[in-house]
Amino acid sequence: MLPQTVTLARTFRQQIAAATDVTLSMRCPLNGVITQVNPHFPSGCNALVGIKFGTDRHGQCFPDTGFLALDNASPVFAVNITVEYDERLWMEVQNGDAVNPHTPSLTLTIVGR
Repeated sequence: MLPQTVTLARTFRQQIAAATDVTLSMRCPLNGVITQVNPHFPSGCNALVGIKFGTDRHGQCFPDTGFLALDNASPVFAVNITVEYDERLWMEVQNGDAVNPHTPSLTLTIVGR
């Protein structure tokens, strides 16, 4: 009998102080494929807050280069990123707003066994 396929969502989320860069990380909970990347930029980010996502094995995976910076948006992007159990996943956030903190997030959909 084949092992059952599991779909998990994992979210990076933290308030980032004004004019601060932060890297958040977590360990991958299974062997599989990241199939969706869903960044969320709250109202007020005004494209001043940028995020990028990657893994230790692949380096930066999303966006392809640089940072994604939006305002009041939660787009969903289809991706195909192979990941391994216990691999470090990371999100780097740059808050270019010199006055206000912001709380962007990034949710990953991981399908695996």
